[in-house]
Amino acid sequence: MSKLRGAFTALITPMNKDGSVDYEGFRSLLRYQLDNGITGLLPLGTTGETPTLLEVDEEDKIIDIAVEEVSAYKQKLKRDIPLIIGAGSNNTAEAVRYVQRVKDKGADYALVVSPYYNKPSDEGIFRHYEAVSKIGIPILVYNIAGRTGKNISTPLLKRIAELPNIAGVKEASGDINQMMDVIANIASKREDFCVLSGDDGLTVPLAAMGGDGVISVVSNLAPAQVTEMTMAAL
Repeated sequence: MSKLRGAFTALITPMNKDGSVDYEGFRSLLRYQLDNGITGLLPLGTTGETPTLLEVDEEDKIIDIAVEEVSAYKQKLKRDIPLIIGAGSNNTAEAVRYVQRVKDKGADYALVVSPYYNKPSDEGIFRHYEAVSKIGIPILVYNIAGRTGKNISTPLLKRIAELPNIAGVKEASGDINQMMDVIANIASKREDFCVLSGDDGLTVPLAAMGGDGVISVVSNLAPAQVTEMTMAAL
């Protein structure tokens, strides 16, 4: 399992005035990102307003467009372009189904948020990730306590990281001390485990401590600049 490193855009989902998805706008956004050197892409994340989308009618089409465009640009640019697709749910069975779906459709990684609203125990969170880790696609753990209501502590993340196919963490706890702890106690002991900032404002501090880059919102507007900044910091 290769290590993710660089700047990855958490893509918005363009909408029409009637609330439907603007698929051509989404395709144009993908091309804008790739033409401007972004390392990789993340559709169907928090920034993509995924909870507002219809699973079959909208999410599937977004995935298909992303896979199509990234595949074409890999050939055009002659470089790897990691495609990470959001596949989280607070329902473990549903998360397993989502991860299987993105694997089958051609994603390189699945981003799986910690179960939200339910506030499960640490053991419940571990078992959630244990279930999705069995699908056979690299998994990024998504720690965003401000939205889920439950922080993934470093000891818990260390346990999760020992599961097969756990590739790293999108660290959006906002706690720089916790991020340092994750790097010191997990990433430093596993060469293929990435720690990506989930907060644009912490990209450079995290890189200075040994982090691996950012899953960025700002790069929707400025992919070249965010990529340049991130790679310089790394």
